[in-house]
Amino acid sequence: MYFTINAEENQYFIICEGSLNAASVAEFRNTVEPFINEFRAPIVIDLDKVDYVSSAGIRAFLLLFRAAMEKAPETGLHFMDMVSIRNVSPQVQQILDISGLSESIRQWTMERDQQ
Repeated sequence: MYFTINAEENQYFIICEGSLNAASVAEFRNTVEPFINEFRAPIVIDLDKVDYVSSAGIRAFLLLFRAAMEKAPETGLHFMDMVSIRNVSPQVQQILDISGLSESIRQWTMERDQQ
């Protein structure tokens, strides 16, 4: 997996390319988690060039959201305002749907909007 990191408009954009699987999940977490732990600005994970997410990748997303939830009180932000996912390809969206992760993201977003 390859990463391009851009800082624009007071946000960090982490553009991922390749497959998020057992072989690449450690690199993914090592790339993204420091942006959460040393939070300075919202993080946008761009999955446009990600062609596959395995169960290990789903777990990595859950762990990232958990880290953001733990860090959120320090920032004064809702964790979904700290980390977001965009440009999900249809094949990856299907994997997120099957895993239930996309439903969880929608629920978290709805909860945030109701506050």
